[in-house]
Order: sequence, then C-alpha cells, then structure tokens
Amino acid sequence: MTVSNVFNGKGKLAEATRERVMQAIEALGYRPDPMGLRLKGAAIARIGFIHFDVESMFISGAIAAITVAAAERGLQLLIRRSKAVSRQEALALAGELVRAGA
Repeated sequence: MTVSNVFNGKGKLAEATRERVMQAIEALGYRPDPMGLRLKGAAIARIGFIHFDVESMFISGAIAAITVAAAERGLQLLIRRSKAVSRQEALALAGELVRAGA
C-alpha cells in the first residue's frame, strides 16, 4: 500500500519513506501500466494526427511510427485523413479532434 500511496499522493508517509520509494521506482525503471490505469478510471490521454496524403510512403511510415510511439506511452491515437483544401476546413477537422479529446 505504501507504493500505491506514493504514486497517488495519498496517505500520510514520512518524507524519508516517500524518497526511498521514489528511488526504488527510478532504479527499477517502473512505469504504471497504461491499461491498468484505464481500468482504474484514469483519464485516457489522446493525441490527434491529421494527414492529407494517404498515398505517400512517408505518411504511411510516419503513421506507423507515431502509432508505436503512442502505444508505448499509453496514449490513444486519433487519426483523421483530410481532403481539406481551405484553412477553414482544416481548422474544422482539428476542432473535431479536440472535441474528441485529442
């Protein structure tokens, strides 16, 4: 329970105890499991990516790399393809991603 209290900032712990727990966490390279955090009810962090050229090999590679990087960090990736030709259309699509939580 002590480690949980340190992570969640709950409970009364001596500062020395809190520091020892944080040192152990850092030494072990521990990172909370993103799926576990979601089950616990933590907010889901999202990022958005808008692309305009689905045929480009660069975009395909970029989307693959972004997908992997997001998953490694426990982020949900929202991808939108756009054929927007005006700034207003592009901003509307960006607004859609923001409303979706990105």
